[in-house]
Amino acid sequence: MLFAGGEMALADGLWNGFPRQIPAGGTDGVVYELKPGYCALHGGLLPTDEAVEVFEPEGIAILRGTPPASLATGQVLSPVYGPKIGDGLACPTGQLFIRFRQGERVEAHRAELEQAGFRIAEVLEYAPQAAWLRARSGSLAEALSGVSRLRAIAGVEGVEVQFLRRREHR
Repeated sequence: MLFAGGEMALADGLWNGFPRQIPAGGTDGVVYELKPGYCALHGGLLPTDEAVEVFEPEGIAILRGTPPASLATGQVLSPVYGPKIGDGLACPTGQLFIRFRQGERVEAHRAELEQAGFRIAEVLEYAPQAAWLRARSGSLAEALSGVSRLRAIAGVEGVEVQFLRRREHR
């Protein structure tokens, strides 16, 4: 069932705190924008029969229509995004990829990252200037809204939101 009338307003209220648009890929990259009529269910038993897309390893399902009325323990909802130009759905995982200038180490910036509201989830062994981050609070909205704070840290060359998308064959 698609969102209709008052249901759409209700769904919009769910996404307060989430950015309407998220740039990806630098200055000439893709811009993702909120896709009305969809939500992503993270965690727990996923409703695979009702899902538009399921990302089993990550425990995320994209649903069309009204968000579930109740959630199981450990489940959260997030909005679904899509490229501003083009088709497709993209689901944020809550992880962000950060890369500092060559020669700098992510670990040296731990205090600045924490001050910005993030914790280091994983430093890349082969690239100590890069890491996966999560919001300290665990909130998806805070992770997505914090991209500009991360980009403002001295030495940062790039910050990207991790999106899951359906694999497309060319």
